[in-house]
Amino acid sequence: MQATASLAPPSSHEPVASPKGTLLVLGLTLVLLLTSWAGLSGYQLADSVEYMERAQALVRGQEVIDSTSIRSFGFVSLLAPIFLVADWLGVQDFQFVVGLVRVLQMLIGLELVRVCIFLGTRSAGRGAGLFAGCFVGFNPVFLQFAVSPVSGIAAAVCVGHALLNLTVAGDARRSLRAGMWLGGSILMAYQTILVSAALVGAALLRDRWRHRYAFLALCGGLGIGIFAAALLDRLCYGAWGESLFLYFRQNFGGVAARVLNSFGFTQAARDLYEITAATFEDEKGAHQMSTAADVRQMQSRFFYFTHLHEFLVWPFLASFLLGLAAASRKLRWSVAIPGLALGLCALLMGYKGSQDFRLWLPLLPLIAIFAALGWKLIVGPEGASAWRVRVGLVLVAAGAVLGWMRLGGNTTARYSGYWNAMELVNELAAEREGGLRAASAWHWAVFLRDSKDVELIKLPHYLDGWEGYDEAERAADFAALADVDAFVTHFGVLMPRPELFALFAREFEVAGMFFDHETYRDVGPILVFVRPEPGAERRSVLLEELANADVDAYRQRHDLGEGRRLVQAPDQHAPDQLRLLGVELRELPGDGHYWLTWHWLAEAPLTENYMLFEEFGEPEASARWRWTRQLGHGIAPSSTWAPGTIVREGWPLILAQDALDPSLPWQGLLDARLSERPFELWMKLGTLHPELGFLHQLLPAAPGGNVPAVRGPDGLTPEGDSFDERGFLLVDIFDLP
Repeated sequence: MQATASLAPPSSHEPVASPKGTLLVLGLTLVLLLTSWAGLSGYQLADSVEYMERAQALVRGQEVIDSTSIRSFGFVSLLAPIFLVADWLGVQDFQFVVGLVRVLQMLIGLELVRVCIFLGTRSAGRGAGLFAGCFVGFNPVFLQFAVSPVSGIAAAVCVGHALLNLTVAGDARRSLRAGMWLGGSILMAYQTILVSAALVGAALLRDRWRHRYAFLALCGGLGIGIFAAALLDRLCYGAWGESLFLYFRQNFGGVAARVLNSFGFTQAARDLYEITAATFEDEKGAHQMSTAADVRQMQSRFFYFTHLHEFLVWPFLASFLLGLAAASRKLRWSVAIPGLALGLCALLMGYKGSQDFRLWLPLLPLIAIFAALGWKLIVGPEGASAWRVRVGLVLVAAGAVLGWMRLGGNTTARYSGYWNAMELVNELAAEREGGLRAASAWHWAVFLRDSKDVELIKLPHYLDGWEGYDEAERAADFAALADVDAFVTHFGVLMPRPELFALFAREFEVAGMFFDHETYRDVGPILVFVRPEPGAERRSVLLEELANADVDAYRQRHDLGEGRRLVQAPDQHAPDQLRLLGVELRELPGDGHYWLTWHWLAEAPLTENYMLFEEFGEPEASARWRWTRQLGHGIAPSSTWAPGTIVREGWPLILAQDALDPSLPWQGLLDARLSERPFELWMKLGTLHPELGFLHQLLPAAPGGNVPAVRGPDGLTPEGDSFDERGFLLVDIFDLP
């Protein structure tokens, strides 16, 4: 390789990108970006919201609550002016402000495309430069995240400008600018520390010590950026380089341990990993390594190589691979520097425990250079035969179409239910005098979605980490929840945590539910809990216990009849009795799902903790909604119900079979409806023994006695109760539209 070769020839002979072609590529990219924006519903990433939250907190002089992420304030500083002007103008609708943030991100993305056009032009000519711009601008990962505030694209712009300035060996001025751009990339995203180090190392291989002043200028420029990051840490965190050093220790210690382990140095890897973990022993989730298996990451270190087709659609993947082949045939420093940096980054990033092609966004300028070389190999030099140019244009068109199709397949609306739930909170707040104080299990999912009638607060600690909190941290969350009028959460947060479940079961009502199996299948049903106004009765509840209640008044209030008295068979060990007063089915605001409420009366002491098996569906249909749970949801088991206690308990009813299992296809009960006959609700009530199975079934009592009514061969009792062959009792029928 020639030491004087460069990314750009001498300035007087540098090829210039086509102005009209550049505008065309930028225009097409803008159209695709607007399409991507139009398809958004819900925030894509907690990270992107945290950047906005930090920017708002920065201009207001506030501290971000419950943030354990390590972030540079460089990218935050780009967003801060938008929030500063919004506060100056007294803006209340911050959804418009979020739109401005997206516009800024799109402009940064367009600048990345422009830079890549210049890189491709300098590497392989005008046509190749335009192809490099299309290669980046039509990339589905780029299109997905260029409309949300993530720092990787801004970092990629800095990397691209650095490459433009890593030119002729010995040019100290350009080397200084390149170093400053690399420092800027670190300011934007700490993940580019590896990219910057790789580029500096490649430049050292090129220049060696013959052009020491240029290399020192490169390092000096990089040092300026690192100093700026350390200074921002001093201003924002109170310590020089606090987040920078923390990120370095947390990430590179683990990567180094995995590299050592892959080469067989197991004990050294374990020791290094334990030293790294010990640095953060006071952090939540820190853990020690004890076995060789513990230092192996969950994904293969070759993930980025074996899944490259997920990042690049096949026409662009082909051009990239052809470009690599062309570069290897005729090595020159103009491609060796980005090639060495790209290879090193791809290898080492594979050792990180978290692997996502979003982390490759800063590498796009490096990859685009080889895509441009691949284009040149396909179409030939400028003025080559027309058919080869047509082949190249077909590749561009195919790449655009496939990129757009893959973008449409991304689950960008996964968290849209939180936005919809917050809209309902805004509506409820407008109807209540004084508005509502609201919070969310995922604050980031509803950030800046509140109206002027809602005071959105953030819990001191996210509920997801409940099991790892100490008593003081849990008490802080409980204290915050005590002042909340409305709360948005997905059901998965409450179900495994009895203390939280009990709070919302006993103090709140369910005001709405949002669930779409295909859209937020990984999230599950999202509920809006509202604390009723003083003196108002809760409607759709998880649980309510009324001791010594006026049964007649309760029946009248809920339009219930006498119900059914349920008893055990005489051969059972205990004469338990329980009255089912009735059931209610109410459609909830939201996505058209229902809330099923059971009304129970304990007429005598109960000795068992009973399980309720529920089924709901059309007669003779195979698809049915099924659910099994303990009476009282486990927080008020039936054995604790005192005589004279009315228990009202509810549960969401989604008209589908296995609706909450994301691995199974949707089987909607209304979609497969056989007739217009009413839907039936069936139940079976008893206990479950781990070895003996179902026991102690409670059955409708015979009139005037404490024994079950006799069932005929047809499954009917003299009183008209109907059983199926499995022993399920028909509880009620419902006409549904």
